[in-house]
Amino acid sequence: MELFTYPLTCNAIKISLILAELQIEPELTLITLNKGEQKRAEFLSLNPNGTIPVLKDKDMVLWESNAILFYLAKAYNSSLSARNFQQEVEVMRWLNWQASEWSAVSSGFAHHRVMRPFWGLVSDEERLAALDGSFKRYAEILDQQLSWQDFLISDDISIADISVASTLMFWREAEIPIQKYSNLHEWLQRLENQSWWLDTKENLNNFLI
Repeated sequence: MELFTYPLTCNAIKISLILAELQIEPELTLITLNKGEQKRAEFLSLNPNGTIPVLKDKDMVLWESNAILFYLAKAYNSSLSARNFQQEVEVMRWLNWQASEWSAVSSGFAHHRVMRPFWGLVSDEERLAALDGSFKRYAEILDQQLSWQDFLISDDISIADISVASTLMFWREAEIPIQKYSNLHEWLQRLENQSWWLDTKENLNNFLI
């Protein structure tokens, strides 16, 4: 198994989290985004969209992070997989919500306050300020969903939680205002206590050194 990735993006973080839970260590190929390596012909032959991550498992090449999450959970019979058809539908709903709504309003914080400074670039605070209203709207949706159960689809962690939480890995460093939303904040703390989350965060911190 080979993973083409750049570990600081939220889409890459999702895959790092589930690999840590599965205790799988694929061969890693670093695609340095700020050097434009994702646009080189060799990488585009794997993913014509020019985005990471890409998972190569035997003869299969899979892109789109949520699809990779789903594949790994199912292929390795992970406890993070849905346990029945109804849960699977709920998982797919939240994976789609993350990709279509949540990522756009939450991933910018870490991009501008963690990744760009790591690359030696200036944070665009004006662009971040423009996200405040949209972030509030979708954070309230999450907070409501988490008001009656510990995790997104049940009282058990699923890949839906990993997908949605991936943009919040650096919430402290990126000053993402999640503490305003008590249910969301407590949910994230429960995830942060998982060994696979702790291991992933440690690896990310080491990458930033």
